[in-house]
Formats: sequence, C-alpha cells, structure tokens
Amino acid sequence: MPKLLGTLEARIRALEEVETIKRLKHEYCFALDRRDWKRVAELFARNGTADYGPIGKKRGRKAIFEFFRDVISKDFTFFCHMAHNPVIDLDGNRAIGRWYFEIPATVPRKKARWITGWYEDEYVKEGGVWKFFKVKSQYFYISSYEKGWGREPLIKS
Repeated sequence: MPKLLGTLEARIRALEEVETIKRLKHEYCFALDRRDWKRVAELFARNGTADYGPIGKKRGRKAIFEFFRDVISKDFTFFCHMAHNPVIDLDGNRAIGRWYFEIPATVPRKKARWITGWYEDEYVKEGGVWKFFKVKSQYFYISSYEKGWGREPLIKS
C-alpha cells in the first residue's frame, strides 16, 4: 500500500504542476490582452526568451518588457489571445509545452488581422515558481480580416 500511495502522490503532484503551468499561460494571455507589459515580463525567468519570429525576439525580463512597451504596443492596438489544446511534458524542474493560438488583432489605422499558430514553450522553476524559460510563436498565418487567410496569408510558416 505505501508504494501505491507514493505513486498516487507523485501522480497528483505532476497533475498539480501541469495545472500550475496552464495557469501561467493563462496569466500570460490575460496580461498581454490588458497590455500589462510589466506583468508579462515578470512571468519569464530572469534570462527567459520571447521569440515571436518575424515580429521580434528578446532575452531577459528588461528586454522583454521594453519590446512590448516600445514595439508591440505600437504595432498592435488591440489583441485577444486564445490559447488552447496544451500538451505539457514535465521533467523535474523543467517542462515543455505546445499550445495552439488564435489572436484576432488590430494594427494601426484600425486594420483587423487574424493571427493563428502555435506556441512552443519551455518552462523552468525559479525559486519554486514556474516561469517561462522560452516562449516561441510559430505561425500558420497572419492575414487581413477582410481577405482572410485563404486569399491573403501575410505570414505563412
């Protein structure tokens, strides 16, 4: 019986870790949509990386904060992040995750965009707290709202 409890405890602990990582991703999406760049940066490990492909790549909390404040806030006047279908694999104090995303967005001059793709995340525990070690966006497409992804994929992976 004690061996079974140990296994059960380990399984419950693993489930709790996965749920904590899911919450980290949800906090990230909410912080982005509220344009809380300070909070976004806090969710990264000290030497974490944000890699958005052709949009930009930054390493370290300060650089990530400045990127969102100085670039993203000007390039995107609105967005609403919807992340789903997480696949998360734990490995001690590290983990990897993949998520799909859809992001309706608005760029300057009130032009609407569809952004869809997937995240390839790496997580690390810092001081007992899960943080992003790396967030990498891969894109199926970024397209105009009017023409859609079928007729006008502006970015295609």
